[in-house]
Amino acid sequence: MDANVTTAIGTVILAIITAVYVILTHRILKEQVRPLISVHFHVKDRMLDLHVKNIGSRPARNINIEFSPSLKEIENDQPDLESDFSFYNHLLSQNFLGVGEEKAGLINLTPQILAKYPNGKQFTVTVSYHDFSDKKSYKDKPFTLDTKDYITSGSDPNIDYSEKLTKLMITFYEKELREK
Repeated sequence: MDANVTTAIGTVILAIITAVYVILTHRILKEQVRPLISVHFHVKDRMLDLHVKNIGSRPARNINIEFSPSLKEIENDQPDLESDFSFYNHLLSQNFLGVGEEKAGLINLTPQILAKYPNGKQFTVTVSYHDFSDKKSYKDKPFTLDTKDYITSGSDPNIDYSEKLTKLMITFYEKELREK
């Protein structure tokens, strides 16, 4: 074979390999330059906060977070306890979350509610969102959040004191009524 033909064939092969590497590099860079939403619980005064943060390198739009079972279902399972789950609703559906921006809201999973789930309560969480230009949508792989990973066992001393104080007040009140 002629040296020019060999050089031409080698050049074509090298051009194809280079094109493949350019395409792969472009895909890798494109995946690195995107929003990425992190969802987790945080313990605060023995209560759970829901934290949502954009840990990606681009702003996120139209963020939707779904819990299964829903946090509302937990509220409905507790008719004897007063609970207001509205402190986190704004986090489940957001229009915009900037790079590094984090938002948090209280989930009213008190020690009394969590006591009904001694092995913890597991939630499957699904997060979906769009990039800033709305050209690309993302639906992250569902993951599990478990309350037992965030709340330690044992009772809250403030609740214990409150219950003891309430019993003491009832005892004194009943004694006063008997004496009258």
